[in-house]
Parts: sequence; structure tokens; C-alpha cells
Amino acid sequence: MIETDVIIRDQGPKPSFDRSLTLYNPPSIEQVEYTGTVYDRSLNRLISEGSISWDDVESTTTCQSEVGDLITEAASGVDVIALVIVDGLSYQDWTDSGYEAEPIYVDCPTRTDCGYPNVVRGASNGKHLQYRLFNKGYKTRKAFTYWERKDNDLSDELHDGFSKNDVIGNIQDFGDSISYLQTHDWYRPKTYLQFTLTGPERVAHRMKEDPVIQSEVDAVHQKLSDLRETISKETDSFRIFAVADHGILWRMDTDFEALDEKWKQGIRRDYEDPPASASVPESVGETSFWAGQQYLRLYHPYIFNNLRSNEPGVHGGFSYQESIVPLIEYEDLK
Repeated sequence: MIETDVIIRDQGPKPSFDRSLTLYNPPSIEQVEYTGTVYDRSLNRLISEGSISWDDVESTTTCQSEVGDLITEAASGVDVIALVIVDGLSYQDWTDSGYEAEPIYVDCPTRTDCGYPNVVRGASNGKHLQYRLFNKGYKTRKAFTYWERKDNDLSDELHDGFSKNDVIGNIQDFGDSISYLQTHDWYRPKTYLQFTLTGPERVAHRMKEDPVIQSEVDAVHQKLSDLRETISKETDSFRIFAVADHGILWRMDTDFEALDEKWKQGIRRDYEDPPASASVPESVGETSFWAGQQYLRLYHPYIFNNLRSNEPGVHGGFSYQESIVPLIEYEDLK
């Protein structure tokens, strides 16, 4: 039994707090608008360091599979909608050449046979853009392609729903598409035009010397400008959208690191339908699925096999150069 008070902890007299710091009002700081871009070569380093991931990029960037939705939404009140899919044009190469565009994340394997369908379908099994535009009144359609539809599965998929007479195949040069528009009575209100255009991809796999990328990009820009001028002579209301299937990772811009293991001959940045035994460390690459197909894809700067002497550029993996492409727009809304 305790007969006296027990002091468990004597805190002493109640302290007097000086609240001058709490009430301190700091001077305002001048805010400076950031005018740079997060879409540059540092993206590869940030991902390699683990600061961000490709999932972060996908969740914060307009995706290639969403381009069809953007075009469909923009179609209201415009007489002509034109889509140009450029083969092998990166956001880096386009903007480094002095041109403006919106960065787009390629949310599928960075391959032609994946990127092209991803643009027109919005997913591997999505509804083709031409059907969506048809439902908005664009009942006149014309498509131009380098490949005959009957001889090429990719071309057949790109032109799903087009009649045989709607597709002009075996185009040798984009100028042939322009010439057709200049010499034929193609224009009707509510027309959808679809084009394929060879970009820097054309020099990525068949040149011993390093290609001049500026010249390749300037050529794309000139062809798009010619298309704009040609359409503007026929209608007073149009929108042109150009987007790439994927970008190119150039040897002039990359110190590639070849993997030590012996891999299937011919593969570079991706391995389609790899065997169950094929694997790489998490820091080197990852496995993904698209259209029911499995792909083992490498991060920057890894490569399965060394490049050939006539192979200045590759694609198929994850990198700023391959995975971020430009969305280029021209419009005349008179």
C-alpha cells in the first residue's frame, strides 16, 4: 500500500514554446515554367536505374492503341480524314530533325507486324478504324499500300473491310499515291484515306554505311507536306494524322551489349515465340504477349546477336528510340 504520492516522471515546469518559426511566412519564390521534355535519351537511363518503368511510361503517355480513338473523335465535322502509317520513324529522329509532334508510346512489340495493326485496330482484336469512321458517315474510302492485299497477310489485315476497288496496291513510291489523288476524281464529302509510307526503316537493314537520318526524316516530312497540299486543293476541311509503327535504334547512337549465350541466329532485339528454356535477367528484358503471341524483348542497350555490317538499325525491343514515336497532325478547317 502506497501512503504517499509517487512521481513516476517529473517533467518539471511547463515549457514555453517559441512559435516564431511556426508562424514564419517565407517570401514567395518565382515560378519558372519548364519548357523542356521528359521524352529524350535520358529515358533509357532512368528506366535502367529503376527510377521509372515502362509501365509508368505507358500509364502517362498517349498509347499507339489509342490513336484510332483520337482520330474517330476528331472526325466530326471534317470532310476528309487521312491516316498515314510511317514505317520505322522514332520521336527522337523526328524532333531532332526540327519537327514537332506528340509523343506516342508503342504499347505492343516494336515490330511492323504488330505496330501497323495496333494503329488501325487499337488492339490485336479491336474494331478496325475504317468501320468506326464508316459509322460516323465516312462511307467513301480509299487506301494505298506497297503490298498487294492478296499476297500479304499484313496488308490484308490493314485493309479489313475495304472493298477490292478501294485498295490501290503495289505502290512503288509514295509519290504514286499523290499522283493518283491528283489525276482521279476521288473526293466526296466524308472520305477516309489510308496510306502506308516507308520511313527510315528502309535504310535500317540494308546499308553498310551509316545512313543520314536527317535526310530520311526530311523526305518523310516532304511527302506529308505534298499530301497536305494535294488534299487542300480538293476540299476545304480535312485532318491528316501520321504515326509510326515503331522507331529505330541506330548503331550510331548506341553501344550495344550482346548477350553471352548462344541465341537463335538472326534475332536482334526480340525473340518471337521463344522456347520455355529461353530467359534473360529481369534487368535485361521481359516477356510480353500480343495477339496471342509471346515475345521476349530486350531493354536498352542489349541485343541477342551482333548486327551485320549492313544493318545500321534494329527494333523490336524496349527503348526510347523504338518505343516512343511521333503523332504528326495537319489540318485545314476552313
